[in-house]
Amino acid sequence: MEGSRDMLSKLHKQSGAMLVITAVLLPFLFAGTGLAVDMGNLYYHKARLQNSVDAAALAAGHAYADTKGDTNAAKNTAVRYLDINHGENSYTLNGITYKTPANSATRLTVEATETVPLYFLKLFRSQPVQNVSAKATAQIAKQGGKVPKIFEYAMIGGYDGKPPADKSMGGLNDIRNALVFHTADIDIKGKVHSNGSIYLDDTFQDKNSRTYFVTSSSLSVTAKKDADLWANYRDNYYEHYLNGQDSTWSNGKQTYYADDDLSHVDPAHTHDDKIATNESWGRGFTWRYYYRMGTADKQDYTAQNTASSPIDISLSKTNDMTSSLYDLIEAYRNMSLAEREKAHVYIDTDGNYSGNFTGYRGYQLNPSHTTNIYPGLTCSDFQTTYSSSESYKVWDNVYKIVIVDGDLSVNIPANQKPDNDNDHLLLISLHGNISLQGSSPFHGFLYAPNGTVLIDGRADADIAGSIVAKSIFMTTGGQRISASNRTFTSDGSSSELSGTYVVSLVSDD
Repeated sequence: MEGSRDMLSKLHKQSGAMLVITAVLLPFLFAGTGLAVDMGNLYYHKARLQNSVDAAALAAGHAYADTKGDTNAAKNTAVRYLDINHGENSYTLNGITYKTPANSATRLTVEATETVPLYFLKLFRSQPVQNVSAKATAQIAKQGGKVPKIFEYAMIGGYDGKPPADKSMGGLNDIRNALVFHTADIDIKGKVHSNGSIYLDDTFQDKNSRTYFVTSSSLSVTAKKDADLWANYRDNYYEHYLNGQDSTWSNGKQTYYADDDLSHVDPAHTHDDKIATNESWGRGFTWRYYYRMGTADKQDYTAQNTASSPIDISLSKTNDMTSSLYDLIEAYRNMSLAEREKAHVYIDTDGNYSGNFTGYRGYQLNPSHTTNIYPGLTCSDFQTTYSSSESYKVWDNVYKIVIVDGDLSVNIPANQKPDNDNDHLLLISLHGNISLQGSSPFHGFLYAPNGTVLIDGRADADIAGSIVAKSIFMTTGGQRISASNRTFTSDGSSSELSGTYVVSLVSDD
């Protein structure tokens, strides 16, 4: 009995101790719970405010770009989005700031504050509320403020093959030369490069005045000798010499002119190649006259004086020539449909830029029936964007930028005029051909790294821009094309945004 009483006494003492401990800890338990509630509430409101500010910054960025730098439009848009996503009178807009580093994109920062009531912490402080803040920065980047490196050339032919044995030109789907000039009177202002052979119908339109079929400001080629560069030529022994005289006669003895004595060579044939022949007569060789391009000051281009390194025209993130173009295309791919339509962009590619293209789609750009203002283009075959019931919309869309995997055919009639020197098109076929048949000047950039660009238009359908393709084919008798570099977009300051832009959230730093 005595032991039982001792046990009960001990239990009563322990219970009393637990009550004391519980009484001491209970305020801390309540405090911890209250603190967790307040901190969780603050975290929730800050996260919600951050999401609202992010949306407001993006929307304000688009408004700023759409209005070419109207800060009032940007502010009104930010407020509207904050009201929609966060609720009217539930926040304070601290302000919108702008930063435009030299030669960089504009950055727009939206900052807002919300007052959050406290439930427990107000017992320990004079203010029963706590402010939470959030800010977000949107970058408004003009696409192509700098010309992609590949378009710094007026023309690049990427095919790296040697001249075909039969001197044939090739065509859209039969690439045999990097550059083909099946026409005359072409003047190219800008740099021209060829990784492979070049075909011309002839060299001179007027031999006496040395008026070339094709002239350019500069030419660089990969070939080290003319035989690997010029695809078309004629062999004519006596044509090489002045008046067809290859020798002199004295006392009944014939003396042939020395090959290195240019005083007896026709000036148009100073760069002929000596080609061995099997004939039993004559000197056992003939002279090969290549059809060449000429310089602006009426000199022949030869492989020897234009040899250079090849240029990689493939689209790749790691290719220095096309990396910025790659980034540009990826930015367009990541746009929403609404953003693309606003920027006049049509894109239909699976992003497999380097792999083989197994499918086929053809695209036909035609004049828009809604406008005569250049480019004013739309396409009846673009069905991937809309359902069949909405296909009528393609007739009302104007596309300045078209990026597709398949063949692209473009017809620009005479009534389609560039609005200004910076009003341009960007037309890309990643795995197919581009056919440009126009009766009006074309301002823009053509890129077909795995196919042919065919230029087939009127004599006055000049080109201002750049042409890059595996093969470039210029045709139509008498057509005159003048290709020259232009800036990719307006050189105006960032407060005068124009052309295509991409708005994205960036770090606030």
